[in-house]
Amino acid sequence: RVGKLESIYRGRRFDAGVVAELAEAARARCKPLKNIATEPTYRREMVRVYVKRAFETALARPPHGG
Repeated sequence: RVGKLESIYRGRRFDAGVVAELAEAARARCKPLKNIATEPTYRREMVRVYVKRAFETALARPPHGG
């Protein structure tokens, strides 16, 4: 569940702008652990990238059920 991010997309058409907003909001809200070799800044950016890719992949698929 996306939780507080729902306000970004509720009532809006899912397009590239909404996806970018969701990805940025996820990046801003994530709290990477500090005990891992890579910098938290890098891992936050990767959250943005992965969220964006996931939505783009999902939106590119045909609707469920044909």
